[in-house]
Parts: sequence; structure tokens; C-alpha cells
Amino acid sequence: MTARAWLSPAQGGRPSHSAAVVALQERICGLLCVLVLALRALTLFECVARRSLQQRGDSLPGFYAGNPKRATERPTTERLLKAFEGLTLYRFTDGETT
Repeated sequence: MTARAWLSPAQGGRPSHSAAVVALQERICGLLCVLVLALRALTLFECVARRSLQQRGDSLPGFYAGNPKRATERPTTERLLKAFEGLTLYRFTDGETT
């Protein structure tokens, strides 16, 4: 938003509070949309991982700090993401493919 949008000539050049309120409401709404989208993505990630483990009849060991041999059939998204913590992704392109 430019400075001109914040200043109203009718008020003698003082900042317009209504413009600030509208901008704040738009930012809050946008942030809420981003948070809802992130929550949906995390929930989907967890649901797909759990369903896959259930279909295979498998469990994942190493998700508990105090007991690395303990396995779980229902890992949380937080623990799944922590398992990828040390990975680095490299992309190579040859001009045609990535």
C-alpha cells in the first residue's frame, strides 16, 4: 500500500485509520487461509502415511527418542517430518529434464 492511500486530504494529511483496518483485516484473512491450507496438508500427509502402513500391515521403528527399537503403526506428522530432518535435496538439470 502506498503512502498516498494512507493519507486523506480531507483530514489534513493525517493517516486514515479505516485504510489501516481494511488492510489489517485482509492480512488476517490471508494468514488464516494459509494456516488452514498448511493444516490440511499436514493432516493429509499423516493420513496417507498411516493408511499406507495399515494396508501393508507394517510399522515404523525409530520414532521414539527414548526407545529406538519401539515401532509405531500410527506415526504423527511431526515425527514423520523429523525423520527427514537431515536430508538435503539436490536438483540436477541437463537442459531437458530435471
